[in-house]
Amino acid sequence: MLRELAAQYKELLEKGETIAVIEQFYDDNIMQLENDEDSIVGKQRLLELERQSLAKVNELIFRIPTLVVDEAQQIVMGEMMVTFYHKTGGLRFLKEAFVQHWENGKIVRQQFYYRGIRNAESPAPKKP
Repeated sequence: MLRELAAQYKELLEKGETIAVIEQFYDDNIMQLENDEDSIVGKQRLLELERQSLAKVNELIFRIPTLVVDEAQQIVMGEMMVTFYHKTGGLRFLKEAFVQHWENGKIVRQQFYYRGIRNAESPAPKKP
């Protein structure tokens, strides 16, 4: 079951549907960490932050080339590449790894690991 949920998560995210991903897959009390920053708690807070981020960009392109699902531990891990057109910062690129802990079909905890956002020359190519 987790494998199917992770595939749905990937498909929706690669379509750029970030709000739908949060609404559909995040637990109400999700805890999210980015690198060593303070944790962000709650689906509503993450929705608010995502809407603020989306207001600053013209377009988002997501690719998840690597996705590993551990059904026994209910963990999903992967590699994500995000290319976006920031309204004031131009074309930017972020490559990150993520670990998600799932319970009852929802992400209850996730952490992102990345070095930083950098300028990009062109959008990340989509798989055919």
